[in-house]
Amino acid sequence: GVLTEVVPELAPAVGYRLESERQPLPLDEHLFAVVQGAAAADLPLAVRLAALLHDLGKPEADETGEPHAPVGAAIAGRLLRRLRYPTQLRRYVVGLVAGHAFSLDGPLDGLFARRFLAAHGDAQAFDLVAHKRVDLLAKRVTAAEHERLDLLERLLESEQSSPHRIPDLAVDGSDLIEIGFDESPALGRVLAVLLDEVLDEPARNTREEL
Repeated sequence: GVLTEVVPELAPAVGYRLESERQPLPLDEHLFAVVQGAAAADLPLAVRLAALLHDLGKPEADETGEPHAPVGAAIAGRLLRRLRYPTQLRRYVVGLVAGHAFSLDGPLDGLFARRFLAAHGDAQAFDLVAHKRVDLLAKRVTAAEHERLDLLERLLESEQSSPHRIPDLAVDGSDLIEIGFDESPALGRVLAVLLDEVLDEPARNTREEL
């Protein structure tokens, strides 16, 4: 069709069967259902683009055994670059596609939420939840899975005020230089280690402790 002529990356998805009770629709129909859900929820353009592109990596990943999200992110990046989408939007959509396959199976608690915020940034973390919500609506899943996603969203909201970014730390590079560090990439590595400690235990985020 016209769409696959304009976006040939969609062609492998047309009629592609996932042989999954969880995802019974052919891949192209699933993608369009998620896009429709994103539009109905009035989600922003980046999330709608991610909705269209998020599973394009599945046919290739099914052949190679790779995870489909990074494969799809690479496809999305090439596609959006060719269609001349602005760089910032392209990178954001690629990040959504790369991160969309996160699992809700493990423990959902404050630590999970802080690490999720740290990994994706605040805006993208909430957009990933919004995308997952419309993705689940286009699948055959239990009410419990929707409830766990709602729980994650509440945890993200409550943990936004906890330290989860380098600038949130009670020390910075100049503090490290004061105690003898050179100005070098090592500063960034040390700050990353300190952030990791603070993600585990936010109460440790004091200048003295760090």
